[in-house]
Amino acid sequence: MTSAAIFSVLLGRRIGLKERILIRESLNQVNVAGVVRLVRYIFIYTLTVEVFLLSSLPYAWRVTTTGRLISGTAFSMPFLPLITQALIFLVILLTTAILLVIGTLLFLVLEFSHALAPFSVSVKLL
Repeated sequence: MTSAAIFSVLLGRRIGLKERILIRESLNQVNVAGVVRLVRYIFIYTLTVEVFLLSSLPYAWRVTTTGRLISGTAFSMPFLPLITQALIFLVILLTTAILLVIGTLLFLVLEFSHALAPFSVSVKLL
């Protein structure tokens, strides 16, 4: 719901009472007042963190003087050959992608006729 509200705010669409109530419930707020402002704050905070992390990406990888690659993947591997480091990083990326796809498909299968029941098939797949 927060993502939908962010897109509505970005598109300049007014958020009605029904949407505000849904936002209030999804963000566990007591009052309807200020939920749009809260959504804006969430968007600005998320955007700031993403930009910061994106700007620090070039510093996540660096080559040492011996030609070894030190990764930013929670541990450094300067003692391994470069090809091995690249393969480990590839395995990490592939595992992450596979877990994301499996989780998304599992959610779709399990909630298709429950939480996603009121939506059309195109919205469910979105």
